[in-house]
Amino acid sequence: MEAAFSPRSCRIEQVGRARNGQPRWWCPVHGGNATGRNGTRLEACDSVSLDAALEDRLDLDPAEYAGGVAIWAALEPIFDTTGRAPESGIHVHARQVAGPGKQIDGTYPAVAVLCGGDLFGARPLLVTRQAAVSYYFSRFMDRQVKHLACTHCAEVHLDAGRFAIHPHRKHLCQACGRLFHDHERAVSNPVAFIREALGDLDSGRKPVRAGESLDIRQSDYPGGMQIWASNPAILWTAPRPEQKGIHVHLFNDQRGPPVVDETFDRVRIDGVDLDDGMVRHLMAQQALPELSGKIESLTCPHCGDAHFDEGEIAFEPHGDHTCEQCGGAFRAPGRRRLSVSNPLLSTLERLHRTAPHLNLVEAG
Repeated sequence: MEAAFSPRSCRIEQVGRARNGQPRWWCPVHGGNATGRNGTRLEACDSVSLDAALEDRLDLDPAEYAGGVAIWAALEPIFDTTGRAPESGIHVHARQVAGPGKQIDGTYPAVAVLCGGDLFGARPLLVTRQAAVSYYFSRFMDRQVKHLACTHCAEVHLDAGRFAIHPHRKHLCQACGRLFHDHERAVSNPVAFIREALGDLDSGRKPVRAGESLDIRQSDYPGGMQIWASNPAILWTAPRPEQKGIHVHLFNDQRGPPVVDETFDRVRIDGVDLDDGMVRHLMAQQALPELSGKIESLTCPHCGDAHFDEGEIAFEPHGDHTCEQCGGAFRAPGRRRLSVSNPLLSTLERLHRTAPHLNLVEAG
């Protein structure tokens, strides 16, 4: 069911001062910064546009769907030759009874999940795309995620972007704009509270590898294809395990639904095998705004092998690279001084140039 929602006006308040002594302004209504140049008070915060997006949010009570609820961050595919507009937001599956049929199967700008707990009582907690994507980053980097409440306003705290990757003690509340401290370095996300309240814990849920492989030619699917790394659900209450691998959509035309919508253990396209680790890294890299324009495919000048940054360094642009094959040190050529390297990027660029829809466009 969808909730009625009307845009709200900003309420700008001073929340202390910056290190240079100038005032800091914040909007607790939208959880956005309202500080302009030289400490000036802005008329509207930088998150005011969020209200318009929330008009189509979904109110979700998991207790109404005994067959299971699954929620994912809707990330853009790493490879897309369809020309279709990518989905953005939160993707939801909900079943009243276990089985193939779904009562909810859609993407929303936000989802308000009704849950309870000793700390907050029964209340809806809003999962925004920012919270969902941040939780995805934290899970990808194998960070322990917990829920912290701001010591000033008691709102559940979200660590977004790079803060979702790097545990820290000092946190900036997105609700009231004030700083608070935790006793240990940690990453906080409202999703952790929702999962705890609903009993969806990592110890009780282990995704399993998809069992099938896919070997196709692009020319067999004139409507194009889309590829994602499997995206672990931020909430999963279904009795069956979720799958992990490479998720693929294949289309016979540019308007109809996909004829293939499955997760595979291995994927080969036009004789080229996709590396699962590179697929997972690239999807996370492309979803992090700080890496925009800083992902490239580097080749070691000493041994000629493709260079692959893995783990934490894959999200920290750097100028000095060390080849994992020969151990040689080198710097990226050209003007781009700081970057991360993923060889899959050049592989997908070559596949994209031979995509059927591109040939059709050129012929027309």
